[in-house]
Parts: sequence; C-alpha cells; structure tokens
Amino acid sequence: MFGLQIKAWGRRNATLQEDIEQSLSVLLLTKKGEKIWDPQYGCDLVAYLDRPNWHLQLAMVAILESISAYEPRIRLLSIGIAPAPTVENTAQGKVVLRLAYQLIGTQSGVFTAKVAL
Repeated sequence: MFGLQIKAWGRRNATLQEDIEQSLSVLLLTKKGEKIWDPQYGCDLVAYLDRPNWHLQLAMVAILESISAYEPRIRLLSIGIAPAPTVENTAQGKVVLRLAYQLIGTQSGVFTAKVAL
C-alpha cells in the first residue's frame, strides 16, 4: 500500500518524507482500475485535464479521497493546483500539484510535495 521504497538507481528512500512523497506520486499518477488487486487504488487526475476551471474542484475532491483512503501516515492540509512554471510546459497544458501535509503521530512541521502532471 505504501511507496515502493526502491529508487530507480537501486537505493531505498532515505527518509520517511521521501517515502511518502514517492507514495503520493504513485497514488496520484495511477488511474483507478490500473491495479487489478485493488481497482479503487489511484486517482483519475487525467480525466480533469483540459477541462474548464470548475473541474479543478472535482480534481481536488478526487485527490483528497484518494489520499484519505490510501495514505494513512499523513494529514492533508492543503491542495494547490497551478500551471507549470515554464512557458513551454504551460503551453502544453501541464500543471503542478502542491500538497501540504503533516505526518500523523509525530510533532514534525508541515511538508510540501510537488507532483507534475
């Protein structure tokens, strides 16, 4: 259920924060139905791209539902969706998600994860 913990170059995630960020990326970039053993795993964010702005609210709800169901180690504080920072990426319709979260069961501060779509 959690992140893969093995980076492409063969090392484990060094910190819990790194592990959670990897887990969030996998969760948000996976389409529902892609994992046969758990068809509800994932978030259908691709369905909200190239839609009117009011669809962003639906995307935020989908993100919140997915993270609440599959990432119990964090409490999501805020979700931000913005155009990609470069002109080329913005012209291609790419967006960046910024998720502010806090680790449950620790006294740690607020962390931010970025996921590019």
